[in-house]
Amino acid sequence: MQLCDFRYCVICADHGLLPKLYGAFREEVLPAFVDDVEGLLALFASSRLPDAALVVSTGSPGESELIERLRKELRGLSIEIPLIVMLAKSGMLPSLLRPAAVLGRGFPLPNLQTRLADVARLTRRIEEARLRRKVFGPLRNMYERPPGLLADAGFLIVGNGRRFASIQAANRDRIKLVGAFTSDMADYYLSEAPFLAVMIDSDVETAQEQILRLRADPRHVTLPVIAAASDTNDATDLYLAGATDVIVEPRGEAELAARLAFAARTGVRRRLANLWFSTFRDRFLIDEQWLPIDPLTFETYLNCSEKMARKRGIELQVIWLEELAQGLLRETGQVAQSADKPLATRLASAATLVSRDEDLVVEVTGRGPVAVVHGAAAAERVGERVKAFARTTRFG
Repeated sequence: MQLCDFRYCVICADHGLLPKLYGAFREEVLPAFVDDVEGLLALFASSRLPDAALVVSTGSPGESELIERLRKELRGLSIEIPLIVMLAKSGMLPSLLRPAAVLGRGFPLPNLQTRLADVARLTRRIEEARLRRKVFGPLRNMYERPPGLLADAGFLIVGNGRRFASIQAANRDRIKLVGAFTSDMADYYLSEAPFLAVMIDSDVETAQEQILRLRADPRHVTLPVIAAASDTNDATDLYLAGATDVIVEPRGEAELAARLAFAARTGVRRRLANLWFSTFRDRFLIDEQWLPIDPLTFETYLNCSEKMARKRGIELQVIWLEELAQGLLRETGQVAQSADKPLATRLASAATLVSRDEDLVVEVTGRGPVAVVHGAAAAERVGERVKAFARTTRFG
């Protein structure tokens, strides 16, 4: 395979770990393995950049040079490649990198591919949100914050363990800390404000229950959750329950501070992306006066989006819903009668509901509603669901 055929890459200077890392991925999604500077340069010179990269920190000879070169290469890119740093053996957190996630000792290797996919999607979401804000301009009410105690909600500390003081001491960014002694209190606080991350301060069994409870709620599936364990076996159990990061104690204040900062950064990006996308979706479904955009603005968006997608090996698909609507009418033998909304607009609403947030659905002046989706598979999924909606609905 060529380097441009790989979705992910693994950067590891310790050859002894490569067989284990190789076995953590399905054959159809094998990553590119890089163990020296030459391989790293070849990776970044390929026509397609990886969606995400795993950096394995082991303290091996040559690792610092490899990480320094990685930092320089990342700074010269036009798109972001999210990093996950995995700590192994005597490896330490690289001070030169700003990873999207940290995987401590005890992380179950079969979960690697899922974690890489998670950080890759969050990066695409934040890129898409920024592009829309740049091209379409900021939307009103985007920055409203809840009043009162939780207006600046940062970290939610759940439990009544012994770590609150150490967390407070390591909180160098002065992020607001809110304590919740019970699971019910945690559920209430999380329903009141979009916290950046959750820190579980309990014994392992209680922490597992709390994490499983959080992950069972669709609103908190991607919420960063940090836990602590006394050994790698407990850490593995917490990771399997759904923890984002598990700190194996004892650990220094500097390491805890860094991992809190990484979790906060991920939480900020997640919160901003959710806010921007929900605002766009609300404008489409509720305030249709916002919908129409001029063709020139749409072309600007499309050109910028195509450039980013091309670097990631993704082909954008543009679906003009007026054309799709006419084709469906001919297929079903229906005639579009007068109604409160045109058929194409109804299909646009359906497309908005079944597509991902990263897929844009807007109305272009003079052209009608359009859906811009990322990749042929996404286009097929959206198209089939919209057609299913049309076939089971009588218009008029």
